[in-house]
Amino acid sequence: IRDKDMSGGYENCKTAFTDLSGAESALTDAFRHYAYYFPGKAIPKLFAMMSGFNYAIANADSHFAIGLEMYIGPKNKYYDMLHFPVYKQQVMRKEFIPVDLVRAWMMREYPNTDKTGTLLGEMIYQGKLLYLSDALMPETNDTLKIGFSKKQLDWCVEHEKDMWGHFIQNKFLYSNEKDIIAKFTGEGPFTTGFVKESPARTGVWIGWNIVRSYMEENPGIKLEELMKDNNAQVLLSKSKYKP
Repeated sequence: IRDKDMSGGYENCKTAFTDLSGAESALTDAFRHYAYYFPGKAIPKLFAMMSGFNYAIANADSHFAIGLEMYIGPKNKYYDMLHFPVYKQQVMRKEFIPVDLVRAWMMREYPNTDKTGTLLGEMIYQGKLLYLSDALMPETNDTLKIGFSKKQLDWCVEHEKDMWGHFIQNKFLYSNEKDIIAKFTGEGPFTTGFVKESPARTGVWIGWNIVRSYMEENPGIKLEELMKDNNAQVLLSKSKYKP
């Protein structure tokens, strides 16, 4: 409590977050959609906190806590002191609170049950989480949901066919090598092997598109069914995904 830097971070929180009405409004809307798609399921209780730069979102039982100091905004002196990379700081802004909370919540509700350990399995799982964001936060821009800039998202749209061809040609989809999976689904300034204009997590974006295509091709599938189906190969086949 008496530590100078912790006190300074807390003061930054109080300055940056004079109120939380924006996040509250967005999350209330997400909870309303959740109650519609998943009737009878419990809504978590939320708290705001200052965690000492340890947690953006923390979870215990039916409670979630938001570490406000992780959303002050880029170019904060404490972020530089803690050596947070620039690409990470770009998403440490208050507008990312609702999407980060929904993602953490859905990961708790629907953990990854894929047993294959392949890149495709991880892509589909991450794509499902983003599709849940589509359902629960329909008014939220895709850039916020996935944490891309508009320029990065436009790059993905322009090069979708090339990226998919790269996965197919190099037989990456069914690889269970951790380095390959991290290369296309992990955080970073860009995707290694692609140009620096690309975002990281391009495989996640492709997985999102596969799931979107699957749900369009199979309109009778409910969200609960989607999240409990862990057969990534069947989902890909039924998606008829062809960029």
